[in-house]
Amino acid sequence: MAESDIIKNIVSTETGGAAKSILGEAPTLDTSLIRNLPPPRSLLVVILRVFFGLILLAGISSFLFFTSQLTSDLDFATSRLKIQNVSENLASTNAEIISLQTDLNFYRYLKLNAFFDTFSSDGDSFLHYLETTNSQTSGEAEKEDALLEISSLKQSLSTSISNIQQIFTEEFTAPLIDKEFSDGADLSALYKEKLIMKLNEKIASVSNSADSQARRDFKNFTQISDLVKNTGLRNLFLSIDFTALSNQEIYDFIKNVNSVIINDLTIIQKIKEQRIKWSDMIDEIALRTMTIDRHYNQNFYDDLGGIRYTSYNFNSGSKTISISGETKKFDTMNFTMIVDLIDELNKSKFFKDAAVRSLSKAGSVKDGYTSSLQLSLTLEDEEAPNNLTE
Repeated sequence: MAESDIIKNIVSTETGGAAKSILGEAPTLDTSLIRNLPPPRSLLVVILRVFFGLILLAGISSFLFFTSQLTSDLDFATSRLKIQNVSENLASTNAEIISLQTDLNFYRYLKLNAFFDTFSSDGDSFLHYLETTNSQTSGEAEKEDALLEISSLKQSLSTSISNIQQIFTEEFTAPLIDKEFSDGADLSALYKEKLIMKLNEKIASVSNSADSQARRDFKNFTQISDLVKNTGLRNLFLSIDFTALSNQEIYDFIKNVNSVIINDLTIIQKIKEQRIKWSDMIDEIALRTMTIDRHYNQNFYDDLGGIRYTSYNFNSGSKTISISGETKKFDTMNFTMIVDLIDELNKSKFFKDAAVRSLSKAGSVKDGYTSSLQLSLTLEDEEAPNNLTE
């Protein structure tokens, strides 16, 4: 029973109310004595506070500055305070650079177009005179005159080419303050695009005008636009050493240039190249006929006989020539002369398939025997490039 009482006392003690503190309740502090005392001052704390304050101020200022300079978010404030926006200034500067360089390029191409006109004019004459020196139908005096003209034209062509090369070696771009155009190719494409836009504006401004000067301007601006778009023309001229070229190489160079540029003179030259030169054909026929009849075209036909042509019929569509005429011989050898004439015409580089369509002979030993002559000739393809006629 005693043990049971002890356990009951232990249980009642643990489950009973809180035991009384041995030391009693904690004393209450009176803070009224230290409430008005300032904290101890430290120089380090002051410095840190000032430092962090400055950092915060600088951060806010930097944010506001770059926002005002690189965006338009604060334009309402910067415009009142008359603070300039750097990004807008850079954009304005770039636009001004592009405009000035485009104007410069425009006037350069105006000069280029004029130099190309001079080159084409002299080049056309050079082609003519060099062809004259190589022509089988040209006389010696004519060839000598042509050589003199070629010598003079070479000097003029050299001057034109030098002027063109000088312009092509100039810089057609200007650097911009923009990372987007740090690549030279992109920059070149930009200025080329701006120049074409300017030319298109010029073309549009005169396209509907009936004024003669406006029509000339329209043609010039259109030709210049073609020059700008012609990327190979610059390399063609810069790669040439004109002084080292032979006459034939100059001839080939002019032909090459005429194939890649378009102006009035090159258009005329292309038309000329497409024409069949019937006058050369007639001269060639005369030379070949003289080989068979040494008195041809000397007014000895009635007395000595020979060959006489009465008409020519040129067909540019089929590139054929039909010749009517007659032969006269006092020894009845008319047909032999005609056969020799056909063989001689077929030897020419101008003709092929020479043939006689009909033959007839009449006369006497006293008056001579005459044979009618109906010849047909076909032009060689390289001598007759097109269906146009002079």
